[in-house]
Amino acid sequence: SNAKDNIRKVLSENLAHEVNVPKELIVTLANDEIRIAHPVLTHSRLLGDTDLINIIANKGPLHQFSIAGREQISEQVSDALINAGDPQAMERLFNNVGAEISQAGLEKGIQYSQAIKALQEPLLRRPEMKADFAAKIYWFASEALKADIVKQYEISDETLQNALDTTFNTLTQKTRSVLKITEDQKVIAQKLYNSGSLSMAVLISILRRGQYALFRYLLALLTKLSEDQIVYLIEKGEIKSFVTVCKAIGVSENDYMAVFLLTRVYVGDGKPAEQEDIQKMGEIYKSTDISHARASLKQWREDPNALQEFGESAA
Repeated sequence: SNAKDNIRKVLSENLAHEVNVPKELIVTLANDEIRIAHPVLTHSRLLGDTDLINIIANKGPLHQFSIAGREQISEQVSDALINAGDPQAMERLFNNVGAEISQAGLEKGIQYSQAIKALQEPLLRRPEMKADFAAKIYWFASEALKADIVKQYEISDETLQNALDTTFNTLTQKTRSVLKITEDQKVIAQKLYNSGSLSMAVLISILRRGQYALFRYLLALLTKLSEDQIVYLIEKGEIKSFVTVCKAIGVSENDYMAVFLLTRVYVGDGKPAEQEDIQKMGEIYKSTDISHARASLKQWREDPNALQEFGESAA
């Protein structure tokens, strides 16, 4: 009844800061509905780690949120909150200076932060945060946050690259097939693209690791062409079409050469490019006009057949 509820609520508020009360009573209140449980969950020192971990496991996000606001939280309780995976509870936990967070908890939080942007800033402010962890957040952060991360953690390009590599390596281990892209990889690829982190450097590092399907998918995102068009460009098209696309999206000559040479492995008989091919490519790159290239790319996006026609006329 309402009157009984109110009595329990007042009891919880009055006993939340007391230590000379039967512990069973506090545990009972902590497992009650949230408006009754909240005061003891947030303040009672009688609730030990085991009690809190049980409540996290057996109650919902509201109880977890209350626990995440406690003055002191051990690594074990933090781990339980992070494993429960509620975004609001995690955000409160990472903002809580009285919480201790394990390395494993931090890593899991970073994984969540790829999708839950609200976790990124609180995580970056954690005393446990190190440069190599911050670098993992970098690839999924907003432009403003990217600048902060590099400034605050003085992260080298190499550390950033390594962080990206491990992100994709985790995905790569799940799938040994380089010619098929998995759903997991698509999700990560889309997030990278959405956060503006997709650069040619990223694509080249993926190619270097033999992730050809992932490379094609990312290049399709970057150029806004279909995957079929990308396959045609790399495997069937001739050099001029490929140069045109690269030039249109602002790829430097060095990056373009790197991509061309790395993709040769997947084309035809898999032989490396000949020296004269390489020279010819450099000349085509230099002689391709950027505004023409952009106009061609725009046309190919609108009319998929136009790319093939261009390739045949240039051959």
